[in-house]
Amino acid sequence: MNFALTTILTSSATAGFVVWLLREWIGTRIKESIKNEYDTKLETHKATLAESYSEHLLKLQSQVDQGISSSELVVNALLTGQKAVMERKLQSIETLWGQILHVKKETGAYLTFIDVLYVTQYQGSLNNPKFRDLFGDINLKSIMKGCIDRNGPLATNRLYSGEHLWALAFAYQAICLRICMLLVECLKDPKSPTWNKDEHLRKILSDVLGASSLSEFDKQETLLVSWIQNSIETKFLETAGEITSGKTLSKDAHAQANEIMKSSMAAIPRS
Repeated sequence: MNFALTTILTSSATAGFVVWLLREWIGTRIKESIKNEYDTKLETHKATLAESYSEHLLKLQSQVDQGISSSELVVNALLTGQKAVMERKLQSIETLWGQILHVKKETGAYLTFIDVLYVTQYQGSLNNPKFRDLFGDINLKSIMKGCIDRNGPLATNRLYSGEHLWALAFAYQAICLRICMLLVECLKDPKSPTWNKDEHLRKILSDVLGASSLSEFDKQETLLVSWIQNSIETKFLETAGEITSGKTLSKDAHAQANEIMKSSMAAIPRS
């Protein structure tokens, strides 16, 4: 009986061990299966993410490249436009400056004579028969035509040169023609006031150079025409330098240009 009991116990223990082994083996197989399935899914997910990331990266890079290309196109267009505008500005400034030099040349034969005289000699020289023989045939219309018609209307340069610079060139022309007109009037009537006291001329000087410039002008005993021309030429070149450097002129400068134009239009001779 003891033997039978021992056999039964031994068989039970063996069976229990076998069951335990089977359970451990099955559990291990299940764990490995789950792990393999998880690893497979994880790798698949990683691959999907990597592919998706690459696609997004390529799209982003493409968008960046397109953005850079668009920006470059915009910048290039702006630079091209600015270059064209600056070229037009320089061309207009050069044209106006050329007009100033041309007016100076056209009126030089008459204004140089007045320029070298002292103010006290002015009236006496106009009464001199030799002077009358030399300048008595002054044709104001011819002078005006030679000054104004050289490059067509100065207004064609107004858009790009700016109001102030254009007004200075116009004032320069108006002053030179005004002095020539006063010379003609004095030849007709030697008792006419001397040109440097002319109200219209002094108003232009005040508008262009400032009211204080009149006292400086009145201190000059000779070379009055040269003083006027040099002062306005300097003003023109300074303003041109500001414009070409990209500086924006103030509202006061635009208001001054308006006043200069008013006084210049009032002073210029009517042919």
